[in-house]
Amino acid sequence: MDEQVETARNECMRRIGRNMLMFQRMEQLLKSLLANSSLEGYEKELESIKAKRASDISSMTMGQLSNEYFNTIFDTSENELPPHEDPSQHYLSFKYSVQRSEERINAEKQYFSELVKERNELVHHLLPKYDPTSLQSIEELSESLEKQRERFLPALKNLTTLCETQQNIRQQIADFFQSEAGGRFLVEGIYPGETRLDKLLRDAASFSTRDDGWSSLNLAGQFIKNQPEDIIEKVCEELAFSTLPALKTLIEKSPIFELKTQPTKNGFIWLYRLKPHPDEHQ
Repeated sequence: MDEQVETARNECMRRIGRNMLMFQRMEQLLKSLLANSSLEGYEKELESIKAKRASDISSMTMGQLSNEYFNTIFDTSENELPPHEDPSQHYLSFKYSVQRSEERINAEKQYFSELVKERNELVHHLLPKYDPTSLQSIEELSESLEKQRERFLPALKNLTTLCETQQNIRQQIADFFQSEAGGRFLVEGIYPGETRLDKLLRDAASFSTRDDGWSSLNLAGQFIKNQPEDIIEKVCEELAFSTLPALKTLIEKSPIFELKTQPTKNGFIWLYRLKPHPDEHQ
C-alpha cells in the first residue's frame, strides 16, 4: 500500500508541476503579447515608451493580464494620431489586434475567468485540500489536474499562435524598413507601390482638401509651383519627363486620382481626389 501511495503521489506531484508550468507559460505569453501589442510616439521617444509599457505589463497579475488582453488585443478601433507638434520628427503608430465576433469574445472571457480562478486555486489554495497520505485524495487531485490540463491546453496553444503571428508581423515590418521601399518611405514619405508623382499629387491634395474630401486643382497647382526644384526634378526623372506636364493632364492619366468639375457663379472649378476604395461608400 505504501508503495502504491508513493507512486501515486509522485505522479500527482509531476502533474502539479506540469500544470503550474502551463499556467506560467500562459502568463509569459500574455506579457509578451501585450508588451508588443502597440507602440506609438515620436522616433526619439519610442525606446522609453516601449520600456515603460514592458515594465507596466511585467508587474501585472494573471487576472490583470487577462483583463488587459481583452481590452487590448480585441480592440480593432484605429489609433487617433495627435497633431504633429514636430514635423521634422517621424511619428510611428503600430497596433496589433484580432477581429472576433462579440459572441466569441464573451465566451473566451468566461473561459479565461475560469482559467484565472483555477490557476489561483492551484498556486495559492492547493495544500489545504490535499492529503498526501491518502490514496483517494491523491488520485482525486491527480485526476482533476489531468482534466484541468485538457481544459486549458487550448488556451496555451492559442496564445502561442497569437505570439508567433505577432512576431512574424513585426519581423515583416522590420524587413520593410530595412528595404529600399522602406527607405523611400522613411526619407521621402513615399508609400509602397507609389511613384514620386503619386506622392506629389497626394501632398498637393492634402494642402487644399475640403471637408467633402475633394481638393482644388488651382490651389494644388500653386502648392506644386512652390515645391523645391530638386523634388520636381526627381519626379520628372522618375517618369522620364523633361518638364512637368500640366497638373490636370497628370491627374487625367493617373490611375489613382479622379477629376470632376463644380459649377460656380462665374463658370466652374476643377476638383480632384484619390479614387475611393471599391468597398468605401461614395
